[in-house]
Amino acid sequence: MLKGLIMKKQLFLLAFCCLAAPLHAQLRYAGSDTVEPVVDAARTAFSRSHPNFKLTISSVGTSSGLRELCTNRAFFVGASRAIKPDETKECERAGVTPIEVPVGLDAVVLVVSSKNTFVKDLSIDDVKSIYGPQATGKLTSWKALLATFPEQRLNAVGVGIKHGTFDFFHAAIGNGKFVRSDYKDTIQHDETAKIVAADPGAIGYVPLSVAKDFASQLRIVPINFGEGPVEPSEQSIRSGKYGTLSRTTYFYVNLPALIKAGGESHEFIKDLMTNLAKYVTFANMTTLSPQQYQESAKRVGLTRPN
Repeated sequence: MLKGLIMKKQLFLLAFCCLAAPLHAQLRYAGSDTVEPVVDAARTAFSRSHPNFKLTISSVGTSSGLRELCTNRAFFVGASRAIKPDETKECERAGVTPIEVPVGLDAVVLVVSSKNTFVKDLSIDDVKSIYGPQATGKLTSWKALLATFPEQRLNAVGVGIKHGTFDFFHAAIGNGKFVRSDYKDTIQHDETAKIVAADPGAIGYVPLSVAKDFASQLRIVPINFGEGPVEPSEQSIRSGKYGTLSRTTYFYVNLPALIKAGGESHEFIKDLMTNLAKYVTFANMTTLSPQQYQESAKRVGLTRPN
């Protein structure tokens, strides 16, 4: 009997130890694959001092990511556009108040294959014509766009409707959400880049950072917004010269849920916010001003080191 009591005591202590042992947080990021490289850079850096830290990254697009935030399936999401009023209301109905954190400046750029030698630049009206619904069945070759172009089949490529970049791009070129019916939609920007790289007749739109990643296979097309062709660069994005195709990217955070989760999840977000400019630069995006990052850190209840 004594032996049985000792065994029960040992089992109890073992169970107590296991329950008392610290649990490593498993944080989930969902949303834009435009913003994902920033998160991935932060995860890599944080994991050096927190080797057991777990972060699931799910690049499901801005709209789907915000839906996960509003249903408490993700504590923070990335967005390639600002949250919409109806999305904010959906969150509020679920008792979630998303805190907006501007991440960095980005540009959506038009790309063609490096094998395409005839497209030197395009006007914003050309881009609208290529992607607009009126192009279906009519603007099927490059020659139909411009008489000096060859009789090369024109294939328009880009991400699907669940992506914030889809919303942003088609609004920026003046087409709203309307797009040609033979538009080739993709799941992620990398897929767009690969399709365009392999097809001399294709044109696609991707974030500038993705175009840089595929620099040996793609060529960025300068866009004329009315005052001559403009190359996307840090200077043209900051100054506004890159016109309607420049944008701000965001994080949206469910702060009470993160605080409640505590542990490494909260520590990771603190590291992300305090070093956001560094991670944005690493991800080939353009940083905001130090004051903007300071304001964001305060908004989520953090302070940045001087």
